[in-house]
Amino acid sequence: MFEVDRLIGAALAMALLVGSCGDGSEPRGPTTPDSGYLEVPGSVGIMRSVGAVEETDVHVAMLVGRGKARLYFCGGAESYATATRWFNVGWDGGEHVDFQEQNWRVHAHLTVDGASGEVELGDGVTRFFQTELVAPATLAGLYEGKADCGRLGLIVSQAAKDALPTAQGACADITEQPAQLISPIAPINSEAGKIRVRKPGGGDATLLLQAATLDPL
Repeated sequence: MFEVDRLIGAALAMALLVGSCGDGSEPRGPTTPDSGYLEVPGSVGIMRSVGAVEETDVHVAMLVGRGKARLYFCGGAESYATATRWFNVGWDGGEHVDFQEQNWRVHAHLTVDGASGEVELGDGVTRFFQTELVAPATLAGLYEGKADCGRLGLIVSQAAKDALPTAQGACADITEQPAQLISPIAPINSEAGKIRVRKPGGGDATLLLQAATLDPL
């Protein structure tokens, strides 16, 4: 029953090993506010992964650990209004995260590399999705915040420390009004572990999103 807990622990240990001795670089953890390292308070024992839903422009991020799972599906230019959704569910420590909320259904199989599974994005169509563990010493992961438009979510992907990060984000209203796209300030940089984005609706107003935890803001 607790096999995945053991696997997650092994994956985290391997990530720390790679970050500390793989290429002679410094251990994982911020050395300066803009070092590009992501350190989240209470992050030990949390499996963080990001990925996408096949044949769509939808990105997905997952946080799993300590009896909880958080998933964020973020639609792109063609689907943000209908395929952006937050989920906060329980996790029994097993190999799967399964749940159904309204007309969405998710089945995820957890591995030491991330997760893979199926999702129905509220339209009755079953699609495959896959996520990969965030690489050590990168900005990759899920970031969140709040604004007048609702809950802000930003999924950052970065394959390696020296790779160019990319991001996709939206603001989803808790009253289930259509979501709005948000965009990070380019180039994407860490500001003390946070990512700056433009508020939806145009203009120059910006705000900082913090790395998501297992507990919603």
